[in-house]
Amino acid sequence: MSLPRYAEYKDSGVEWLGEVPAHWRVYPLKRELDFLTSGSRGWAEHYADDGALFIRIGNLTRDSIHLDLTDIQRVAVPDGAEGERTKVQPGDILFSITAYLGSVAVAPDGLEPAFVSQHVALARLRKGNVLPVWVAYVALSWVGKTYLETQGFIAVYQEDKDSDDAAAGDDDEARLPVLEVGDELPVDKLYGEQHFTQPPPRYSEASLVKALEEYGIGRPSTYASIIKTLKDREYVTLEKKRFEPTDTGDIVNKFLTEHFEQYVDYNFTARLEDQLDDISNGKRQWVPVLDSFWQGFKKQLEEKEGISRAEVTTQQLDEACPKCGKPLNIRFGKRGRFIGCTGYPECDYTRNLNETAEEAAAAAAAEQEELVVIEDRVCPEDGGQLVIKKGRFGKFIGCANYPKCKHIEPLEKPRDTGVTCPVCKTGHLVEKKSRYGKLFYSCNTYPKCTYAVWNPPVAENCPQCGWPVLTIKTTKRRGTEKVCPQKECGWSEVIAPPAGKDEAPAD
Repeated sequence: MSLPRYAEYKDSGVEWLGEVPAHWRVYPLKRELDFLTSGSRGWAEHYADDGALFIRIGNLTRDSIHLDLTDIQRVAVPDGAEGERTKVQPGDILFSITAYLGSVAVAPDGLEPAFVSQHVALARLRKGNVLPVWVAYVALSWVGKTYLETQGFIAVYQEDKDSDDAAAGDDDEARLPVLEVGDELPVDKLYGEQHFTQPPPRYSEASLVKALEEYGIGRPSTYASIIKTLKDREYVTLEKKRFEPTDTGDIVNKFLTEHFEQYVDYNFTARLEDQLDDISNGKRQWVPVLDSFWQGFKKQLEEKEGISRAEVTTQQLDEACPKCGKPLNIRFGKRGRFIGCTGYPECDYTRNLNETAEEAAAAAAAEQEELVVIEDRVCPEDGGQLVIKKGRFGKFIGCANYPKCKHIEPLEKPRDTGVTCPVCKTGHLVEKKSRYGKLFYSCNTYPKCTYAVWNPPVAENCPQCGWPVLTIKTTKRRGTEKVCPQKECGWSEVIAPPAGKDEAPAD
């Protein structure tokens, strides 16, 4: 069917629009906007079970101008201008400004108090000039979608320039001219500057939470536990407030992405989170959800049972061992990755990952020259010579027959506290240092007895649970106090108040 034409047409003055009926009035729609805004990035910390409606990008669709409120988030609105600036009013037009540009909705009459996220732009029109519904349908049309998708957010945010501004040469926001294939551009100047591509910044705790929120992974109540798990399992370390992956983290990531790709996919995790939300809200039964997940996961687990640890943690190198001639590979130990011989344990050649064979040989020779033999003692395990060695945590005494004999002992004898171990009742608690330099107190019969505490022990019975050892704990908030090391007990007694505070009066 052909549509009837108007009697007279005129040039719209807009290249992409072309001719329009002569009686139409053409002007930039942006001149009808009272203001345009979007939410800030700090809303995640205000998530709450009860509160105002928080409109996210998932609440907008590309095939309707109505809000989709099947999956909602609520916020406790903070005091101040931020709340008022991002508050939605009936008739406001909401645009997506990330992901799929062109998703749009009109805030209906009677909408409960609502606010927009940083991914949603809020446009408010002057009453009486243009209907919000009309604007929304234009945005949904092929013209609107094409324009937004090609122009992007610039089409939404950039203000029109008046002729006076153009004449004044204000080009702070000047855009590149439209170019055609074959156009020749004159060269005004060449710059001999060198620039290097910089990697994106590593995640901080705040930026990681933001990324989790954008991908729909986790919920405000689980963000802290996710970060804690990453730290506790030593997948990452926090360096200058930025996460650095460890060797363990790299290996775990490599294994999961190669063998369980679908389960570490962003979309899978986000979709499962939504299903769990539906279960908690009573919209979905938990048994079918878990059954659907477990059937496929169990099958894949059975398929991967044959994968050995060596397949994941080792990497073959095109280099022969300088000691025995067998191939070298990158291996993973308790102290991280290193280069070792495939002929182990017959060949004990190893070197650091970032070390060449020549550098390792020179370091080994220097270390051999520096070895100090302990003349009046022998190894208690195999009778070999005891020598003073240097490790990553300092000097120690070890057997010269390593790796056949792995006997080691500290260079300096640990300080004995004189407190009898409350578990084995035969050893004493001695002062030791962790790999990170923190003091702790453990039984001197280790590894037979593994009892240990972080704080200095005293040989006193707990007045509440009777445990034969108490510890002295000092903090800025509570001062110095005696504490029962049994977590289930929780008894404590203040010895000295915090610095600068008088001792609390006795009850």
